[in-house]
Amino acid sequence: MNRRLVTFILLVPALLVTPPLAFADVEPARSERLADRVAAPEPLQQRMEVIRATLVKSMNAHPDLRLTRAEGEALALEVGRELDSILADKAISRAAGRQASFLLGDMRDGLDLMRTANHDDARRVGLMKVVQDLRLYGWLFEHPGWQGVPETR
Repeated sequence: MNRRLVTFILLVPALLVTPPLAFADVEPARSERLADRVAAPEPLQQRMEVIRATLVKSMNAHPDLRLTRAEGEALALEVGRELDSILADKAISRAAGRQASFLLGDMRDGLDLMRTANHDDARRVGLMKVVQDLRLYGWLFEHPGWQGVPETR
């Protein structure tokens, strides 16, 4: 019998009957993470709001998140300018710390994919990566009034 099939046969029923108690610690852990958030410096907040507004505008124009090559490149360049300004500001970097550097680097990866990918599915993945990073920003940083981005399908 195929090893994958055997693994599937054994693993799926085990996952289906996993008691809800196995996930009982998820909410307390989430509360602890929220309590440990770093206050985002005001300049970072302002630039993240610009990035958010730019992405929401694009998402409203393309609800399926499918961008042409030209649209993906233009959006990546526009958001990339904001990222560059954040990364160039040493005061923001010092105040926000390594978490911000990692997050912005991850966003840059998504933008590179949006900018250079030949296939619209790859550009969509790049856009979704940036959207998820904006959601992660809201989890990592205290930013009063932060709304994140709308859910995508």
